[in-house]
Amino acid sequence: MRRHSVFFAILLTIAWTSVFADPFLTGVIEDADAQTIEMPVFPGAWQSQIEWMAPEGSEIQPGDVVIRLDPGSLLDQEERTQSDYERKRFEVERRTAELALTVMDAETAVLQAESELKLATLDASIPATASRRLDYDRAQLRLSTATQSLERKRAELASKRREETETLIVLQLEEQRMHDQWQSMVDALEGTQLKAGKAGILIYAENRFTGHKIFPGETYNNSTLLARIASHEDTSFRFWVHEADILKIVPGDRLVVTPDALPEQPVVAVVSRASQQATTRDEWSQGGYFEVHAKPTVPLPNTFIPGMSVMGKPE
Repeated sequence: MRRHSVFFAILLTIAWTSVFADPFLTGVIEDADAQTIEMPVFPGAWQSQIEWMAPEGSEIQPGDVVIRLDPGSLLDQEERTQSDYERKRFEVERRTAELALTVMDAETAVLQAESELKLATLDASIPATASRRLDYDRAQLRLSTATQSLERKRAELASKRREETETLIVLQLEEQRMHDQWQSMVDALEGTQLKAGKAGILIYAENRFTGHKIFPGETYNNSTLLARIASHEDTSFRFWVHEADILKIVPGDRLVVTPDALPEQPVVAVVSRASQQATTRDEWSQGGYFEVHAKPTVPLPNTFIPGMSVMGKPE
C-alpha cells in the first residue's frame, strides 16, 4: 500500500512539473526587414534544383549572386524560342519587302494611268469640227477608257495599301509574340542567378515540411523560401514552442533571451505574437511546434548576429 502511495506521489510530481514548469524556448535572431529569397516560378516548371549557394553566414553586398539554380531545360527552351523568333523576324522582313514592292508597282501603274489620262484629255479637247469624225470619236473613247483605267488603278493601289497595312499588323504581332516568348526564356535563365538586394548576412531558410535547412543539390517547389539576407536594421527573435507548452506563452510575456554563443549577454524581450498553426520538426521530437516572435526591449548589440541560435525562458 505504501509502495503504491509513493508511486502515485511521483506521478503527481511529474504531472505538476509538466503543467506548471516554465518552458525553455529554442530560437534564432532574425531581421524582420530581411530580404527573403524564394524559388522563382519558371515557364513549364513547378520545382527547380539548387546548384550552388553562398556559404551561410557570409557577408553579402547588393548585387551579389547568393544562389544559383540548375537551368535544366531552360537552355534548350531559350535556344528553340530564339530560333523561332529569328525565323519569324526574317519572314516579316521578306514579306514587308514583298508588300512594299507590290504597293510600289501599284503606284507606278497609277502614275502611268494619270499620264495616259493627260494625253487622252489633250486629244479629246480637239473640237469635232477640227478633225475627222472618226478621230474625234476615237479620242473620246480613249478619254473614257483612260478615266476608267485611272479609277481602277487607284482602287487597286488603295487595296494594296490596305493589304500591306493589315498584313504587317498581323506579322508584327506574331513577331512580337515570339520575341516575348524568347525574352521570357532569357529572363528565366537570368532568374536562375538569385541576387542580393541589400547588404547583410546570408541565412539559409528551413524546409517547412521537414524542418531541415535548405541545402544545395536539393530540389524545391516554386515559391519555397530559400534564404534570407538579414542585418541589424530590425532584429528580433523567433522561437519554436512545442504544442504542449504553447498555452504557457502569450503575447506580452517577458522573456530572458540568451544567445548560445554569448551566454554572458542575456537580454529581455517581449512576446509579440504566436502562430496559429503548428508544424512538425522531425529532427527534434514528435508533435507540433508553434512559432513565437518576440521583440527586444532595447536595441541589440552588434554581437547579436542574425541567424545566431538563442534560448529563451520566462523572466
